[in-house]
Amino acid sequence: MARTDLRGQVVAVLGASGTLGAETAGLLGLAGAHLILHGRRLPAQYEGTPSQAVLVQGDLRQSATRRLLSDAVRTCGRLDGLVVSVGEADYRAFAALEDEDVSRLIDVNLVTPMLAVRSLLPHFLHRKWGSIVLVSSIWALSPASGEVAYAAAKAGLAHFGRSLAEELRPSGIRVNTICPRAFPSPMLLPLGPEHIARMEADRRLVPVADVAAACLSYLDPDDGRTGEVLSL
Repeated sequence: MARTDLRGQVVAVLGASGTLGAETAGLLGLAGAHLILHGRRLPAQYEGTPSQAVLVQGDLRQSATRRLLSDAVRTCGRLDGLVVSVGEADYRAFAALEDEDVSRLIDVNLVTPMLAVRSLLPHFLHRKWGSIVLVSSIWALSPASGEVAYAAAKAGLAHFGRSLAEELRPSGIRVNTICPRAFPSPMLLPLGPEHIARMEADRRLVPVADVAAACLSYLDPDDGRTGEVLSL
């Protein structure tokens, strides 16, 4: 497969301090993209090289952080691609969750990504160009005992992606959603080492590099796909 060439493209990665966000940012850098990297923590691999990326640190639930992202796009002069890789899991039974737990899971996994995309949409609409990639979960497509609220939010995110793709189709802006299986990351640690080892032995984990590569393929300016929900 030909290597994706993103030289001259500006791509923002939301959640770049996480496992998948960092992996995707690395691939984008190799493809020549100029990066805007957001994280609640600053991505360590870019802390010493601000010339290679514009860094935005903060909680996306806060409008001030979303304004900083928009300011970063104006600094770069354009926005060609956006990867939204943010979320939070909770492995307790649904009956064990408090009201605030349910609200938090819906907020972090659905409402916050929607607000982040909305805050950056004017930069895409101005040029009638660009690609948005949302990272959902395989639990958006399959029943998820033990992750009911998380799964419901991720299902909402996938349908948001499909619906937004239709709304933006006349504007030339593409929206696609990736629904990966679990991949090795700190998000799995609450499950315990034995459970994670069984998942690895049963090949129930997808390599994070595969998910990052899927994100990269949707950002290719020669790729015309939109409205897809890809399971990995």
